[in-house]
Amino acid sequence: MNTLLADEPLFIMDPFGVEIRGTRLQIESEIPIFPGVVWPDAFRLSRWDQDGFSFSLRRCKPPGSIGHKAKFKGCDYWSISWRPFRPAAY
Repeated sequence: MNTLLADEPLFIMDPFGVEIRGTRLQIESEIPIFPGVVWPDAFRLSRWDQDGFSFSLRRCKPPGSIGHKAKFKGCDYWSISWRPFRPAAY
């Protein structure tokens, strides 16, 4: 794999929540991961609810990656997102 990862995680914000993408170390340095949360294998999803938010954690393909995602199932690049239980009505 010849993909260069950024030194900083990627933050994606929308009106309903936040997503951070980066290496495990980058994510853990930005937000606390709650005790008991399991970092999933391959492309499985880990979900939990905490303090009024729904969280999801999954592995994802690094930016600029080419090829089937199965090729990256052991890659250290993750996405964690959280959204309120009930998004605000607009």
